Amino acid sequence: MKHLMNQNFWLKTAVSLIILLLITACTVTEARPTIIPTVVTPTPQATAVPPTPEPTTATVIALATPTTPLAAPTAVPTRYIEPTPTPTPNYPMLPSENSLSFALQNQFGGMPRALLVDDSVAYLAVGPRLVAVDVTDPAAPQFLGQSPVVGDALFDIVQVGARVYGAAGRAGLVMFDVSDPTSIQLASGGPNYSGAKAPNATQIVSSNGRVFISNVDYTVVEGDLIWFDLAANGQPTFASSMPLDEANARFSATADLLFIPSKAGIQVVDPQNPTQPLSVIEAGQEVYQVFTAVHHNLPYLIYMDQQGTHFTIYDLADPTSPQIVPQNQPVSLNFLSELTSNDNILATSFTFGEFGYCSSQITIVDTTQPEAPQKTTEFDPQNCISEIAGSGELLYVAGISGLQIFSTSDPANLQLLGTYTNPFGLQTVDDILPGQPTSYVLTSEGRGSIIASLDMAQPTPTLLSQTEPFTGNQILQLLGTGQTIIAPVWNNSMLIFDTTNPANLSQLYAPQEEGEVLSQLHSTALVGSVLYMPMASQYVFSGNLGTFDLQDPSNPQLISSVNTGLQTLETIVVGDGYLYLLEGYEQLKLAIIDISQPLEPKLVSNITLPEDASRLAVVGSTLYAMCAGDRCQSLTVIDVADAERPSILNQWQLPFGVVDSVTIGQRLYTISSDNTVRALDVSQPEQPKVIGAIALPGSYGRLTADENTLYVSAGANGLYMLTTSP
Repeated sequence: MKHLMNQNFWLKTAVSLIILLLITACTVTEARPTIIPTVVTPTPQATAVPPTPEPTTATVIALATPTTPLAAPTAVPTRYIEPTPTPTPNYPMLPSENSLSFALQNQFGGMPRALLVDDSVAYLAVGPRLVAVDVTDPAAPQFLGQSPVVGDALFDIVQVGARVYGAAGRAGLVMFDVSDPTSIQLASGGPNYSGAKAPNATQIVSSNGRVFISNVDYTVVEGDLIWFDLAANGQPTFASSMPLDEANARFSATADLLFIPSKAGIQVVDPQNPTQPLSVIEAGQEVYQVFTAVHHNLPYLIYMDQQGTHFTIYDLADPTSPQIVPQNQPVSLNFLSELTSNDNILATSFTFGEFGYCSSQITIVDTTQPEAPQKTTEFDPQNCISEIAGSGELLYVAGISGLQIFSTSDPANLQLLGTYTNPFGLQTVDDILPGQPTSYVLTSEGRGSIIASLDMAQPTPTLLSQTEPFTGNQILQLLGTGQTIIAPVWNNSMLIFDTTNPANLSQLYAPQEEGEVLSQLHSTALVGSVLYMPMASQYVFSGNLGTFDLQDPSNPQLISSVNTGLQTLETIVVGDGYLYLLEGYEQLKLAIIDISQPLEPKLVSNITLPEDASRLAVVGSTLYAMCAGDRCQSLTVIDVADAERPSILNQWQLPFGVVDSVTIGQRLYTISSDNTVRALDVSQPEQPKVIGAIALPGSYGRLTADENTLYVSAGANGLYMLTTSP
């Protein structure tokens, strides 16, 4: 969210710790079924393997209220296999060609990050689009139209006449023609920055015939202020740039002045000469956030420094000599992320956390007597706020739950008049279980995780139903078998839903308060009606993989477990009759488990990988190990035709880190941290090659496939649907 990006480092660190504590403390508030019954099945002997001096010790699972404990899994000596041939440190670059084309078929949803109001129209920056909403009747806001998809997510917007300008991340400055809000046109995809840093626009303001953007280079944590002149037709032309003292500095503007935070205080700047401050408002220390609001020609200036938040009123009739206006009863504010005003009030907001797990607060200051403002109320709008805007007597609040419109006629008691969510019916998309005609989507809408059913038969999906927010630990992903959805829950087993009637999803099973079943993203596998899930000992992976029979989804049974020989678990993928488990945290070990008898898994072998990996994909008898983020950028190709004696076929350098992957036939699709989807031809396992790529707007997400359609669940940027040809 835009306001989170602008927080100072120390604030971000403190907030992250708070979020971690809040999430860890979460417990499920609804009534729970009894704990999972356990059926004890002796673990069969694993395939014989040569012993090693230090065999792996078996671990016995202790159940919460056991009747008969599970038999200890048979200890299987760890097998270490040297790569053949031994790879050299300098792997060759993975070859590529452009023989395949991607097409973006559609994009749905997204969270509004920015907001502005022009008379009876509210404009929302929703994911990679600008959306217009008719607010003539605040009790019933209506969708008017939206722009085409731009090159990146819109982080901030500002309006000048019939043009809306957007700070669009890697797409830089973009311009929309909103003369007809029902048909918004992309008038400019962003001018050349003429030698300034590569585009990464995060904030935009307008003042005195110019637009100014904050351009942040996170690789070196530096920021520039870049400004553009506006021609008579609104077309922006690059003018110049200068560095900012703080990369994430939040600056502000009135109609004819800029206010820029700096190490010396707040620089008061003429927009026509930004490099020469007219004056500096001294704060005694570095300022990193500045907010302004003009009410009855009186500028309110709020800034943040290491000591906290300061609310001040300035007489700026002579900007070369700002004069503070004394307050009889000074207004004190906590941290804030956004500031706005309308005819009655000045409002500030603060949100920490993200997606479904956050806390928000709006503070209202009564300004009916402009020189004597009074704080009247604070309230939680039940929305993870991204931005607020005032107009007339109304306060508009945009966030993860959509748009809310409040009446401020009584500044001490705001009334919610109406709400708006996009036509897709969902804001964020964290995962999708595609199907025809019904698909299921995992979303976070402000106070928990929600599963929604969608009719995908039409160009714009129709929302059929959605569950109540699950306020326990976070739901991680969606898995499906028959007419059942299995939703693994972070650190706490699973939820199970009946999808017999997509218009009325019914919950069959919810996790116990505390159990020995552990889950994280990519760490569960579903094969038919059998679920494989890691087991925990005091919320830490015990080394055992549990086998759950879900034939009766209202009463899942823990049948058996197998000792994997792993200390941690990063990911699981399913092959033909086998599970492949990857150890995490650079321990480089892979476990192969035989599931030819699904309820009686057997550990077959271990292999120590020569390179770090965090993602796996399997095609036939070939396994592909890849990395996410900055851990490594390599692809290791492993022959697993002989599960007892896997071997390295080849290794390659990748020009990207793999975040998620999926396979269709002889193609391996990946999505990387630069939010690019790539297709790899793996028909010749030892010689894979990249055959096509498409860059998507916004941040990366989950990658899912259904026949020849790829789905990218991009969180706050919604859902993307891709096809390929040939």
